[in-house]
Amino acid sequence: MKKLAFLLVLTLALSAAVLAQDTTQSTGSQTTTTGNQTTTTSGDQTQQTTTTTTTTTPQTATPSATMTTDTTTSTVPQRNDEGSPYRHGEIGVGANYLRLDDLNTVGIGGNVDFNLNRHVQLEAQMAYNFNKTTTTASSTGGFTSFNRTDFRSLTGLFGPKFISGTGAWRVFGTLQGGFINFNNSNKGPISGFVGSVNNVIDGNTHGVFYPGVGVEAFAGPIGLRLDVGDVMFFNDGAHNNLRIALGPQFRF
Repeated sequence: MKKLAFLLVLTLALSAAVLAQDTTQSTGSQTTTTGNQTTTTSGDQTQQTTTTTTTTTPQTATPSATMTTDTTTSTVPQRNDEGSPYRHGEIGVGANYLRLDDLNTVGIGGNVDFNLNRHVQLEAQMAYNFNKTTTTASSTGGFTSFNRTDFRSLTGLFGPKFISGTGAWRVFGTLQGGFINFNNSNKGPISGFVGSVNNVIDGNTHGVFYPGVGVEAFAGPIGLRLDVGDVMFFNDGAHNNLRIALGPQFRF
């Protein structure tokens, strides 16, 4: 009986020793990491832990940029003077008086002016004088008689016009050159004007230098012009002749 108990105890002791040895050999910790998964083995127990890390990157909200192009078109009329929208020039007609020696002639004239800037214009003028009278004084009867003649003249001028002032009232001066043609005709005003134009080249024509001054007054596009000058023509010397012109002007 004692032997049997001894063998049993011995067997149990050997079994415990063997079991303890096996347990000692398998006791280490093994760690394997794959990606973000970690496996831990301890003895005969395996614990698997999976850690998932989620990184959230906040999106920066970029406000939509709206580009607005503000295109403003400013229309400023070109002006030949301050406060006036009439930038091109002037055109006018009027009565024309020309005294040639002792002969008073009256006719009609016209002018066209083009603006170079607010104070300078280029002007072209033409005047046709067809109404003419001579004055005869009687020393015995004490009276004066007026006699008509068939003498006519056509004057053409061109040159710069210098303006002082930019308001409704303007004073100007001009220096112009051109021609004057003399002829005799008993025709009417229109047919006599055509004949005078035809005679400019082949008729009695002389060169002219014209210095003049004047004043203009405008209310909007309509105005009135008065100018006085010397129609100085050259024929065996210079001949000075007073000229006065008065008439309406139209700005455009």
